[in-house]
Amino acid sequence: MSVPVVAIVPSLGVPRDAGRSLAALRRELAACGGHLVWVHQGGEVPPVIDRPGERLVRLAEAVGFARAIHAGIAAAAAAPLLALVNDDLEVEAGWLAALLATLAAAPRLGAVQGVNRLAADPRRLDGLGIGWNRWWQAIQLGHGEPWDAGLADREVFGVSATGAVYRRAALDAVAGAPGRPFDERLGSWYEDVDLAVRLRAAGWQARCV
Repeated sequence: MSVPVVAIVPSLGVPRDAGRSLAALRRELAACGGHLVWVHQGGEVPPVIDRPGERLVRLAEAVGFARAIHAGIAAAAAAPLLALVNDDLEVEAGWLAALLATLAAAPRLGAVQGVNRLAADPRRLDGLGIGWNRWWQAIQLGHGEPWDAGLADREVFGVSATGAVYRRAALDAVAGAPGRPFDERLGSWYEDVDLAVRLRAAGWQARCV
């Protein structure tokens, strides 16, 4: 797909609010000329993915986040920017445009995310990116804290793959094999932390906006 950005959604079953989340993501992609790849891992029939610029990748069984994303990357062809979006994440208006503008302004920025808020209580944060506590454990920065607009627009160690845009050149630079930047042995846990460490080691930066 020779488009500026492709959103990859790894799905396991069909989330309760999948229709609303998908509609919000479609709106963002339409505004930025992007395409969508929905990776479905067994289970229920996914939401209908049959519009121009959309592709459904079916996997026979649940394979975990990392392998599902890799299947999506293979379907995204040569798109220079890849948005990874959880199937239960509802993006707000302007989300994608803001992340793309941030990447365009900083060539060494390998990944960027927005502010993730808790669906159950949007007044509180799910996370502002990946950081480390005093015991050197990886954490979601700000998790559970009150949302304050002044907290955003900061450099972070790494982004959460819950909802972020990665520069494909950065992923290719640290991938163990072409199109496979995540460590599949980690499945669906800490795979974005491991990737953040390798991106940092290679000189790429990350930001929350």
